[in-house]
Amino acid sequence: MFRLAVLVAVIIIGYIAVRYIDALKAKATQSSSSSQYSTVETSLLKMTLEHENGNLDGELLATDSKGKYLSELSLSELISLYDLADKQYPDSIEVLTAYLDREHGADWREAANAGGYSKESGQSSSTSDNSEMIASEAYAVLGLDQNATEEEVIAAHRKLMLKLHPDRGGSNYLAAKINQAKNLLVNHKDK
Repeated sequence: MFRLAVLVAVIIIGYIAVRYIDALKAKATQSSSSSQYSTVETSLLKMTLEHENGNLDGELLATDSKGKYLSELSLSELISLYDLADKQYPDSIEVLTAYLDREHGADWREAANAGGYSKESGQSSSTSDNSEMIASEAYAVLGLDQNATEEEVIAAHRKLMLKLHPDRGGSNYLAAKINQAKNLLVNHKDK
């Protein structure tokens, strides 16, 4: 009788352990595949940052290459796109510069200068985006849903700034957008 009770106990404990392990595996799979993203959309492209690994890519929303991603383009195609953005899509120039700086470092500026592109710095101070951000855009920039708490806003801001601060290889434009988003949402929640 005692052996039967021990056997039943072992089976029950084994069943619970298997269920627990399965639940942990399911949770690990969910967390590894449900990475958080931030997006910034301009007239030319929709730029997306994956929070987990810091990958930055942009989908073209205009031009003949609509639907293509920046990561699919060669450096010379990106420089041509930059030239086009400078002329026709001024709201996109800063975010495209951020992508080029992050993915190609100084190489793209040297290639642009070698190709006869006239801007020395690769950026135009007159094209900085000082436009007002709306709350839904701010949530998208921080990769949050619209029910996020102030603590979640601050935490998302901190996490993004650790990855995208200009001192860590990010750009002034992206850092400014992230700061603008946090300020809007924190001030908006105070009202």
